[in-house]
Amino acid sequence: MAITIENPNIDKTISLDEFIEFSKQTVKENDDDSLLACADQLKMLSNNSEFISDYINEQLKDLANFQNKNAYGIQSTLLHFNDIFYIRINAWPSISEHKDVSIWQKDLYHHVRAHDHNFSFITVGCHGKGYKTDIWEYDYNKVIGYVGEKVDLTFLEHTSLPKGKVMFYRASKDIHTQIPPEDYSISLNIMKRGNSFLKKEQYHFDLHNKVITGTAPGFGTGRYFLIDLAKKIANAKTEEVLEQLALTHETPHVRAKSFEALWDLNKQDDFLSKALNDKSKIVQRYAERVFNATENSKISIL
Repeated sequence: MAITIENPNIDKTISLDEFIEFSKQTVKENDDDSLLACADQLKMLSNNSEFISDYINEQLKDLANFQNKNAYGIQSTLLHFNDIFYIRINAWPSISEHKDVSIWQKDLYHHVRAHDHNFSFITVGCHGKGYKTDIWEYDYNKVIGYVGEKVDLTFLEHTSLPKGKVMFYRASKDIHTQIPPEDYSISLNIMKRGNSFLKKEQYHFDLHNKVITGTAPGFGTGRYFLIDLAKKIANAKTEEVLEQLALTHETPHVRAKSFEALWDLNKQDDFLSKALNDKSKIVQRYAERVFNATENSKISIL
């Protein structure tokens, strides 16, 4: 399960630069144990009550370039990134008592949408009482990944992330929600990077019905936007490029999206037949849904 790392006696503080240097020397690609080795130092950094203020003060001096490489949303600020890991702070505002404000807050911050991550990370509460969270787990390797798919979910715990608490989340294993905190809260994360997790999707889940409701945004989901954009402004070469992706890309969801774009551009049974005979059930499932909605298709299944 998601691991709470007990280190109550650590009261030493370190600077952000010291934590970055330690992490550079410690974290190895595809090695969760090396990430876990940073837990005590992450707690030490969270003990430093001034480092976030100092960082923001420096960034405000060059506001035009602030976070220009940040791929995340409005509540995240990148402190450092390299090829192996990145460090960020997340802000967790409490939900407004005014109904019209709370509606857009919930939509903007996605607080309660259950999701997993395709990378491992450690988080620590830095400020405030912290968000509350329900944590579940599942077996990624037993999931196909289509919307509406039933998933075997196991409830693990209901907990929270107050200041000083350190937790480790397992890649493509732990599912969690982030329920709005009672007061403005901040968490600090160190998160794995690398191309390996681009091969796995992140999902949103309906915990009550135990089904997948969609793919969660993250590094790599921009590929789907590009495929959708391609079919809207296609030229003579677009279909050829999409077919190459549909037949050869290593990620099933990319192949499925490419087949979807091909079908929208040119409803040829040949495209649907190839999708039905793809090696992945993700692509097959997409094609079956199209096939069932298509009358009088003359499609052969190998």
